[in-house]
Amino acid sequence: MSLPRNLSFKDLMLKEPVDFKAAGEDEYIKYRRHRRRALDMEEATQELDEILSIMNRKRSEMTQPELEEALSMIQRLKKARALRRFKAKIKRGAALAKRRFANIATLTKRAQRAARNLIVTRITKGVRKGELPFARRAEIEKRMSSPALKNRIATIAKRLIPIMRKKEMARKKSQAANRA
Repeated sequence: MSLPRNLSFKDLMLKEPVDFKAAGEDEYIKYRRHRRRALDMEEATQELDEILSIMNRKRSEMTQPELEEALSMIQRLKKARALRRFKAKIKRGAALAKRRFANIATLTKRAQRAARNLIVTRITKGVRKGELPFARRAEIEKRMSSPALKNRIATIAKRLIPIMRKKEMARKKSQAANRA
C-alpha cells in the first residue's frame, strides 16, 4: 500500500469523533473520586477526634483550683500563642462539627451555657455581662459557683435540652434546604 506523498494536516484529522475511553471507565473514575472524598472525610474525622481528645486530656489534667483561678497575664499570652498555633486545626474541626448533628454531650453543654446566661440576666436584671465591670463579673461568677445555683443551673439545663435539640434539627433542616 502506498501513501500519497503530499499529506496535509486536514488529511490526518478524523472525520468522526472517537471515544478513546474503555467501556465502563467513567463509572470507575466516579467511584475513585467518591472513595477519595470518603477517605478525606475519614481522615478529617480522625483529625478532629484527635484534637478533641488532646483538648479533653489537657482539660482533665488541670486540677479544680487551676480552673477556678483567673488567668495571669503570662498564662493568657501563653494560651493565645497555643491557640494561634492550632488555629487552622481548630477552624477545620469546627467546620466538620458544623456538618454533623450535635451529640447529647454537646447539646447538654449548650443547655448549661444557656441556663447560666439565663441566671446571669436574672441576677443583673437584664444588663449584658459584657457591659458589667470586671469586679461585678467576678462577684457573679463566685455566686454562680455556689452549690444552690449549680443545682438550679442543672435543673434548668435539663429542661432546655429538648429545646436545644429542636434548634439543632432546625439548623440542619435549613442547611439541607440551602444545599438543595
